[in-house]
Amino acid sequence: MRLCHHPVWWQPASTYVAGCRSATYGLNRVYMTGVERAATSPDPCERIATLLVSQGSEIEARIDALRAISILTPESLAQVAQVHGWLAREVLGKAGVGQPVSFVSKYLHFHVPIVPIYDSQACTALGHYITARFGKRFVAGASRLPKLPQQLPNYRWLCARFVPLWEEVQESRPGTSVKQLDYHLWRLGGGR
Repeated sequence: MRLCHHPVWWQPASTYVAGCRSATYGLNRVYMTGVERAATSPDPCERIATLLVSQGSEIEARIDALRAISILTPESLAQVAQVHGWLAREVLGKAGVGQPVSFVSKYLHFHVPIVPIYDSQACTALGHYITARFGKRFVAGASRLPKLPQQLPNYRWLCARFVPLWEEVQESRPGTSVKQLDYHLWRLGGGR
């Protein structure tokens, strides 16, 4: 899969932004990321595509660092949350779409499948799992997920709760992927 933010040398920049805009519209609409609902600017997908292309080399470097993660641990999930927060706040924060937590998690997941997807259904199911497993005493402190600069609270919430579920699933069903676990969370949370 060619990265949306990575221009190819044979395409003029305007053509490449148009292709990236199409991918952004598709991701937003098919996966219901809420970018258009939160928009304070006209044509938010156009603005997002332009920002992704303009920051392409930095985004690619950070995605490459995530691709180097071979085992999902609290430390590696903290790094994922840090890159997620940087992309949502520092890059796409200029798009006038609030903090696109869901969009960025899905964007990163398509480039690095080890990135958990943030959506309301998954959060609902994950909240139920944590309550059933730990009761009200679960604290998402630094011992569960290291706190790093740029992490967004909502995505950090997801990652901190994803860790114990991931560890339990890997123990009982080794080889389960993040994508499979995301799908099951989505379904359990009410996704169709």
